Amino acid sequence: MKTVAIIGCGKPPENKPGHKVGWGVGYSHANGYKIAFPDVKLLAVDPNAENLAAFGDKYSISSDCRFSSTEALYASQIPDAVSVCTWPALHVPMALEAIRKGVKAITVEKPLGLDGFQIQELIDTAKHRGARVAVAHQRRYEPWYAKAKEIIEQGTLGEKLVIEARVGDDWDILSWTTHWFDMANYLFDRAPVSVLAGVDHQGQRRYGHAVENASVIMADYGTTRQALFVTGPAAIPLFGVAVRGEKGMLHIGNPILLWSKQGYSEIPVDKVNFQSAFALLFADLWRSIDGPPSRCDISNCAPATLMAYAAHESARTDRRVSLPLSTWFAPLEVMQNPSVPPTTPVLNVAVVADPHHVWAGFEMSGREGLVDAVSKLGHRVKLIDATKELSPDALSGMDLLVLYHTQRKTSPSHRAVIGQWFEQSKPVVVSHCGIGAYADWPEYRRWIGRYWVWGGENLPPSGHPHVPCKVFVDDPARFAVDWREAYLPTDEMYQGLAEASPTRTLATALDVHGSKQIYAWQVIDHPNVVAWLPGHRRDMFAISTVVDGLRAAIVLATGR
Repeated sequence: MKTVAIIGCGKPPENKPGHKVGWGVGYSHANGYKIAFPDVKLLAVDPNAENLAAFGDKYSISSDCRFSSTEALYASQIPDAVSVCTWPALHVPMALEAIRKGVKAITVEKPLGLDGFQIQELIDTAKHRGARVAVAHQRRYEPWYAKAKEIIEQGTLGEKLVIEARVGDDWDILSWTTHWFDMANYLFDRAPVSVLAGVDHQGQRRYGHAVENASVIMADYGTTRQALFVTGPAAIPLFGVAVRGEKGMLHIGNPILLWSKQGYSEIPVDKVNFQSAFALLFADLWRSIDGPPSRCDISNCAPATLMAYAAHESARTDRRVSLPLSTWFAPLEVMQNPSVPPTTPVLNVAVVADPHHVWAGFEMSGREGLVDAVSKLGHRVKLIDATKELSPDALSGMDLLVLYHTQRKTSPSHRAVIGQWFEQSKPVVVSHCGIGAYADWPEYRRWIGRYWVWGGENLPPSGHPHVPCKVFVDDPARFAVDWREAYLPTDEMYQGLAEASPTRTLATALDVHGSKQIYAWQVIDHPNVVAWLPGHRRDMFAISTVVDGLRAAIVLATGR
């Protein structure tokens, strides 16, 4: 390893005492690299000039190796390795950027990502590109945990085991307890099969995302092993992690305290400082480039963050949640949004849709999510396959047409049936991918106002990055939602839409990179046509923000 970039230097570590936000973990990463690779050349990236200067001075980094952005870094050089030490919203985007730039080894601070979809995207991209990604669960390299794992595997405590771990001082699951989740997975050498949790959440945020105030979590690892985690209240100052079995018990620390059939013993282990554990992580990651995955490889450590979202989903649904996760959003963010009120009167709604597509080996099923949402709003739904011809009476008796598909070619039957509906000024809601439909039909584009630009046209093609964002409504009186600002988890966020006729903006979305896009509009010349774009996956329609917007679009299009 010759060069490594610390992305997100942060404040110097002397600011840590008494602070829950802003400590520069990048310093620990830098120290770890220096221990593991004494001749390594450090590069520094931070948009805060003061933090960048302090970090650069600390490690004698020359001015041409200090960068205010990753764009400037990669324009200058491609480092051998990077550590992503930013706030969590940028963990996955910056790791993906590093992979695509050709960086060989990437370490990402925890929590790994802000929802399950982000994490899966990073796992898949790293595998496809052949990159090695590690998560900063460096405690796997601290010797007392390795010794505890050895004691467990020797059967000293028996086979029926329970891990108990506590985090106090008003910390939260994502910021701290993910370390203990990962440690339980390391000690048991597996991820749990289910999580059951209760949390106290009152709208607090840390590092820019939702956090809870306290929680109690039970993870089930199978028939003979469980783990209990308590987060938030002041910790009982006996131990951080303990393991109990039918044959004994141990408290993990230095020394390890062991009670067994042979009696009580104190087992000393080699002392290692915080930075040395990082050094072992980085050395192991670098070795893994030409060998098997490292101890902290994303395949081993991603489950710890996913357990956090399983815990939040358990609290949201009041149910035990099985792993792997089937919901891909951040449940605690969803819990901070208001519930969706019922819609009246009952409408007959025709949903013309296709499956859209499959991603990462699972069916997105946005179509089914849309149908579920419209039905839960109290309406009667008729699902029409957009890939087939339409009968002349396909929309007979319908009060509303919802379009959700990307069939680019129009057949005579579609032009006749759909065209007549628009020409009669009947209500239409364009949902998500409906803006990409009927690309060969100019009149349709004028009716819906804004549209997806497919490749090969005179305009630059539209884009759709998968990102979390904030959705803003300036005038809830017109676009009838119960919020002005709401969280929307990782979903397609359309960029570069073309405008075929004038529209009135109803809602905008701001992504984690500061990019602002229109997410809902009403067509001025055809006020019966309203677009509401979120909802790529089925699980998105479990989120009140998405269903709120869909309900508001239906009310505005129909006038009732």
